[in-house]
Amino acid sequence: MDKKQIARELDGDFCDELLFVLEEWFNHYEFYLRRLNTVNEKIYALLEKFPKKEDRKNLPPKPLNYRENKMLFSSPLRPVMFEIFGTDLTQLTSAGIKRLNTARKVMKRYTWNGN
Repeated sequence: MDKKQIARELDGDFCDELLFVLEEWFNHYEFYLRRLNTVNEKIYALLEKFPKKEDRKNLPPKPLNYRENKMLFSSPLRPVMFEIFGTDLTQLTSAGIKRLNTARKVMKRYTWNGN
C-alpha cells in the first residue's frame, strides 16, 4: 500500500463518540489478549509437569513449513510436546484418528490423576 492509498483509507468520520467506541473495543481486545496469555502460561506450566519420554536435546530440526507464531505462547510448544510424546508431532504426515485417540488417552490419564 502506498502513502496516497493509506491517506485515502484514513479519510472518514472521526467524531468523538465513534473514536470512544473504537477505543473501548481496543481495550476489550487488549484485556482478552492478556487473559489468553495468562491461560497459555498456565497450560505451558502444566505441560512441563507431564512425564517425559524423550529429551528435548534429541528434537529433530524444524520442518520447513512449521510455524507457531499464531499460538501466543511465550515459549515454543514443539520441544515440550516432543518430550511428552517422544516424537516430533510436527513431523507426522497426518494426525489420523488412531494417533488422536492415543493422544486423547494419554492426556486423559495424566489430567485426572492429580498430575
